[in-house]
Formats: sequence, structure tokens, C-alpha cells
Amino acid sequence: MASNFNDTTPAAPGGNVNVKWQTDGAGNDSAYVPAVSGGGTNVQTTNYTIVPGDAGKNVVANDASAITFLMPASPPSATFTVFVQNIGAGTLTLNPNGLDFDGSASNITVPTGQGLYVSTDNTNYFTERGLSSGGGFSNPMTTTGDIIVGGSGGTPNRLAIGSSTEVLTVTGGTPVWAAAPGGAPSGSAGDLQLNNSGAFGTATDIQSGASINVNSGSLELTGGIGLSVANGPFDAFGEEPGSNFSDSVVKLKPGPRGIALTDFFTPF
Repeated sequence: MASNFNDTTPAAPGGNVNVKWQTDGAGNDSAYVPAVSGGGTNVQTTNYTIVPGDAGKNVVANDASAITFLMPASPPSATFTVFVQNIGAGTLTLNPNGLDFDGSASNITVPTGQGLYVSTDNTNYFTERGLSSGGGFSNPMTTTGDIIVGGSGGTPNRLAIGSSTEVLTVTGGTPVWAAAPGGAPSGSAGDLQLNNSGAFGTATDIQSGASINVNSGSLELTGGIGLSVANGPFDAFGEEPGSNFSDSVVKLKPGPRGIALTDFFTPF
């Protein structure tokens, strides 16, 4: 019976397919049509070859390590479609098995949590990739505090969190974590350290005989330290008239004249 029918000519009307005839060589003949996409899920935990029975199903990879799905070497039919999803920790590789995906013989990499749709023209395969590799963004972050920085060509790269004393800066056009400008104070307890062009200057021990210049503001010194004030006014107070300044000398220079107070306070 099958020899009396042609399953390609004339072509079926639009939206339909021709019946396929088959014989077992013993006089038994039958006809079949490609399976209609019926849905369902096929979960695989090891490498797997997709089969005609997967038509319309979501074939899911669930492996902690890398896993590979192989497409049929010959499309089962012109209407064959399959969904592919990766829910495992390992990367899924979808291999076209000698045919093409969207005009390319290359494999498709499907990261964790992503998937794609595959159809065929009965010669090669075509995909709707959504967020699969090559069609969207793959998150490079792995640890709390990570940030994403742009690499060569805009590729998203992971920059691990810096230490609690570091700040984010740029070196050679690349974001990096580095020590805060100026560093940390040095010297011993009681030392004085002044600004040196935005950084900490040399630590100086405040001791008897030292001299400090103050342009504005107020400064209290004890221990017989000499004080020079370049721009007044400057007020010196004791506890009461006649208070002893412990043999220290205070020099007042509000203008062209200077006043020296020695040994004890003299009221004006």
C-alpha cells in the first residue's frame, strides 16, 4: 500500500503535514504524522541525547557539575520543538550534533537558572535564547559584598569586597580597593601631627622648649611650652589676678607691639 502513496508530493495544505507511510517488508503498512507538542518535563542528571519523544517537553539539566545535552543528529520532523533549562550548579552545554544553531556549528552554553527554546526547519536548529550565554547578562558575583565592574569589551567581572580600611579608587583605568589617602596617624600618645598636603605629616613630640605657631583658633598648652601667635587677638587668662604662669613666657603679637607676661599675671 505504501508504494502507492507519496508523502511529499503534492505538498500538504498550509498548516498541515503530509502523512508518512512505512512498511515492515512483510506486507504490513502503516501511516503516521509527527507528534504534536504535548508538553511535560524530562529531568536529567547526566549527559543526555534529546530524542523525538522530547518534542514539546522541557528537558531540564540538574547536575552539580558540567553537563552536556546532544541534539538529535537528524531533526525528528519539521515541526520538532524542545525547551531546554538548566537548574543545576554545573554549566549546561547544548551540542547541535553536527548541525547548526542559528547558522553556527558552535555549542550553546546555558548557565544556571537559564534556558532556551529550540525549533527546526528539518535541516538545522534555531533558538530563542532569552538570557542564555551570548544573549544576555550572566551574574559573576559569588560572595557577599562583591560588586560588578566592566572588563574588556564591557564583560561583567567580579570585584571582591575590600577590607574595612580600604576605599574604592581607580588605578590604570581599573576600579580597585586601596588604602585611604593619607594613611593612618603615626607616632606615640601625646604627639602632634599636622596636615602635610592632604596626608599626615611627621609626628612631633610636644615637650618643654617646643614652639608652635597658630594662625587662628585657640590652643591650650601646659608644661612650660613657648607659644608664638602670629595674628591676634590673643587672650591669656589665669584663675584670678596674680595667678602664677609657672615661670613660662607668653608672647603677644597682635600688631607692631609685643607684651611680655612673666612670673605672674599683671591686671590691665
